[in-house]
Amino acid sequence: MAKEQLFQKNVVILNDSLDGGITACRHGNGRDVVITHGYENRLYYKFLVSPLGISSPDSQNIGAIRNIDLGQMTFSPDGHKMVYTSLEGT
Repeated sequence: MAKEQLFQKNVVILNDSLDGGITACRHGNGRDVVITHGYENRLYYKFLVSPLGISSPDSQNIGAIRNIDLGQMTFSPDGHKMVYTSLEGT
């Protein structure tokens, strides 16, 4: 029997410009969370990835306004801290 397809192609899950930072970390419930940052704003978008698909994003308005598309995000090994670094142009 064929496995049921849970994901669909070409479905817009976020309509915003994003900068270059994206990372993932294990959620407290054991599933992955993917985080990315908006372009020219302070928004971090968080997507919960589960066996049923990808959730609509939650957002958090914190930190500096990012206006460059070259950056890197990562989590600490225990997942409690996240760091974002970027090359800011003048």
